[in-house]
Amino acid sequence: GTFPPSVFGNFYKSGRVQMLYLASELQALGFAGGKINELGFDVTVIPATAADQYLNYSVKVGCTTLDEMTGQNYVQGLTEVFSADTLDVAPGWNMFALPVSFNWDGVSNLVVEVCFDMIALPGFTQNCPNTYTTTTFNSVQWDFDDFTNMCDNTGFITTSGDRPNIRLVYCGGVDLNDLEYSWSPTVGLDDATSANPNVTPPSSPITYTVTVGETGSGCESTADVTVGWYPPADVSFIPQPDEGVYPFAPYFNNTSASDVTSFVWNFGNGDGSTDQFPNYTFQGPGVYVVTLQGTSVNGCVGLFVDTVIVLDQPIVEIPNVFSPNGDGENDTFAFLDFRGFDTFSFKVFNRWGMLVHETRNVRDGNNTIWKPANDVPDGTYYYVFNGKGLNGDSFEKTGHITLVR
Repeated sequence: GTFPPSVFGNFYKSGRVQMLYLASELQALGFAGGKINELGFDVTVIPATAADQYLNYSVKVGCTTLDEMTGQNYVQGLTEVFSADTLDVAPGWNMFALPVSFNWDGVSNLVVEVCFDMIALPGFTQNCPNTYTTTTFNSVQWDFDDFTNMCDNTGFITTSGDRPNIRLVYCGGVDLNDLEYSWSPTVGLDDATSANPNVTPPSSPITYTVTVGETGSGCESTADVTVGWYPPADVSFIPQPDEGVYPFAPYFNNTSASDVTSFVWNFGNGDGSTDQFPNYTFQGPGVYVVTLQGTSVNGCVGLFVDTVIVLDQPIVEIPNVFSPNGDGENDTFAFLDFRGFDTFSFKVFNRWGMLVHETRNVRDGNNTIWKPANDVPDGTYYYVFNGKGLNGDSFEKTGHITLVR
């Protein structure tokens, strides 16, 4: 028509037209729902005095429960699917590929709105007529104005049953077996053409784009999937001490990170605990491999292993000869092995039973217990070792020492 409602009307400089298409009408045409990705209107002719280019042209689409246009208010909440600063029209079907597809549910009534704003032009021209169909109900509502941008205003709404003809292109329901998948980038994927690939992301986070389409239909869609991973739980502990005489109850100092929230201990003998700082006593000698499994707030698991040595009795090994001559070898008298003691005393006597050295609970990092002065003569000396084990038992050992310079 050459009179309103026209989707390319320019008797007025700005216009807004909303058209209602009933679900029953669309269903009768075989449209059962799907993604509308293109639409258009049929222009019969471009009159000599009509504009063939429209400014600030937009198309919006949405669903409604209305079965007739009331003329009281424009339908709100529509989705803008197309816009152009300048739009050229020509006789015939003018089709618009929609940058934003609209997914029609197949049951709701459909509203299509067009709007243009040519207020900046110095004059106005004739309408570009479009074909229409007269409906039995008010299927269109519109308003036009020369001074106000109608895209942002309500104005005085008029209704009509003369609805511009529309052509819709859509992607309907598809056979899932016909879908093709393409993932990008392909790094870390076991199959970049699978619907559900397994992923081992090389970094975190990483975003993959999947394109899904139906073979031969020209219909496709893309989506982004961001994959992130968290490191294993930072789990650790220190047995203090890590060696003792049974019954032995070391302190398990849990040094795991603060985001580790649950713990499972295994003490290497079938016993366990879920406490953060467990109290546990080893009742027999042995080498126990203690493991701690922790789970972080992100659900990631970590494992830490350490060894606890439980002795049958305290151990001390004392050499019987040393040579404090300053050559750097055997210059000091030191324990060869020393484990499982809480306290001890070590006394050295000469052949006449005179005490020449005594050490109590003092050792350096090399277990040194005697550095004789230069005036201590060579010869045979005798020692008495008394100790108290970590389990409270007393221990005594005697023997002789040969000092040779």
